[in-house]
Amino acid sequence: MALVTYWNASLQRHAAADVRDLGPGWTTVRDEAGLLARPYIEYGSARTVPLVLYRHPKTGTCITAASAAGIAQAEKQSFARVGEVGQVWRDAPRHFTLALKQFVLDSTGDFFLAGSRESEIEALAAGYRFLWVEGFAGGDPPYADPTRVFHERGPLINGVFGPPSPFTSDPNDVRHLYWGGLAFGDPTHDGLVVTGLLNQDRFRLVTSPIEPDQIEFVLELGPEVGWWKSMSLRDAAGGVIRTVELEGAGATDSIRASLAAVAGGRLVLAKDKGILRGRVECYRIDDLLAMAGKRVRLIWVRDNEGRAERLSLAWQNLEERLPEGDLIKLAVSAGSPGRVSFVLSASRRATWWKQIKLLNPDRTDGPAVSTQDDRRGPEVLTVDAADIHPGSRLLLSKAMVLGVHTDVYEIGDLATMIGKNVDLQWWRDDMVSDPYFDGRPAWRAGYRFAEDHWALRPRDFNQILCDGDRIRVHTEDLGPGRERDVELVLATDGGVTWWKALRLFSAFDDFVTEGIVEGAFRSSPPISGRFEELWWTNLVFAKAKFLGKHEDKYEYQLGPHNLSAIGAAPGRRVVFTWFVDNLPRPSDCE
Repeated sequence: MALVTYWNASLQRHAAADVRDLGPGWTTVRDEAGLLARPYIEYGSARTVPLVLYRHPKTGTCITAASAAGIAQAEKQSFARVGEVGQVWRDAPRHFTLALKQFVLDSTGDFFLAGSRESEIEALAAGYRFLWVEGFAGGDPPYADPTRVFHERGPLINGVFGPPSPFTSDPNDVRHLYWGGLAFGDPTHDGLVVTGLLNQDRFRLVTSPIEPDQIEFVLELGPEVGWWKSMSLRDAAGGVIRTVELEGAGATDSIRASLAAVAGGRLVLAKDKGILRGRVECYRIDDLLAMAGKRVRLIWVRDNEGRAERLSLAWQNLEERLPEGDLIKLAVSAGSPGRVSFVLSASRRATWWKQIKLLNPDRTDGPAVSTQDDRRGPEVLTVDAADIHPGSRLLLSKAMVLGVHTDVYEIGDLATMIGKNVDLQWWRDDMVSDPYFDGRPAWRAGYRFAEDHWALRPRDFNQILCDGDRIRVHTEDLGPGRERDVELVLATDGGVTWWKALRLFSAFDDFVTEGIVEGAFRSSPPISGRFEELWWTNLVFAKAKFLGKHEDKYEYQLGPHNLSAIGAAPGRRVVFTWFVDNLPRPSDCE
């Protein structure tokens, strides 16, 4: 739902809400935010709050509020609740967010909720006074940057990867930064590509209150950052208000301005990229009034971090197999108030050294726990809330080639886990065929001795597979009383008569069960269980070959993405129908 500004010529007041709730005489001015948030609960904690319309019964004045301050103001002035407009983010997510700013005109008591740059400029020009930020509109759930974590795949939403995000390697492209991403401490890339790897920057964001009608931006260079940097404050028309230039570790400078001067403006950051590109503007930050009344310290912590150093994750990214081949099961439960307990354990399939460590915002090491060999945990890392700051990260490391201890992943949104136990079960650490790879069919080690097979992707069903087979898939309803169950069934069509099997293996490659069918128009006994028990199990399709020898031919990993792609869901039966088994091998198969 969009958030819209309306104007009533007789009342001379603005309001941002659904016009049907305002009564007659209101006309549309503009969209304040193209999209409000959807209700979002993350591991038991609400990340969104209702945005509520209030109207005064005598004056007709409206206020649309979501924050504690806004709701208290409405109640203090005896406004009547009209209804909920939508949901807004309590804190800024990582990407594509817009702060909803509350203004008041002291002479009339009119409130105005502004999101667009045009409205915030008009509000300040008309004498409205900024009060506070009610919340944040737009934005995706707080996943990590898909171009960092999943390369050409899009963001993971409800267990499914979306379309790829636009990705540019143009070194002259000025990239957008968002306050939420800066608060999480996520790395950013400046567009410079050297031998195929992106050059990355890392910032730390620290804010403190100042006069409510002022805003101050402070740029600081960290101890590892010595090359030239600049920060330029631009007004709504693109004119330069002031530019500061820094060089040398520890250098700092600031720009201070009134809210009216920066309304609709932007902050532009530039850096020296060396002899390849020289001094180039790399980043821009819009929505400056989201930080109204604050001193905003941008600490440039790193300016040459390689993309391969470590990958930035959000908790939700742990739903899928990670790029380094790891499968880490996340379980969150209620814990002790004022602290968070990170619990690390490793399965018998992930016995090499593993570690989790708290990284402080300045990139210095905090406490850590590890597992290795038979010491598989659980190992508990307890952190007080006072030790979790904006920019704090959880670093996940493991032993890789030749046993070298390597930092592989970071998770930045730690504050959401305060008061909880965060159980990180490192199930697998081996490289497997990527089920989302869109190139040639992947060949991987099999479960039988000296026998390999092909990994299937969702788009492979109903196509000619690498051993000349075609398998289609459809789902059926299981009916009342089985809303949490799921069944997997193998069926044959009229042209398939030889032995076939659907074999289920656990996430640790242990054989669980199988359904066998032989003859045309037959169905195997169902493989039944709870839907959640299927996550990260593996389905293997086997067939009889020369002289009736039973061979595994295809594997389909049942991660969240692959489950969704075939329509698997609680209360559904998934039927795989093997309807051809003797076609020539396609040319793109090894």
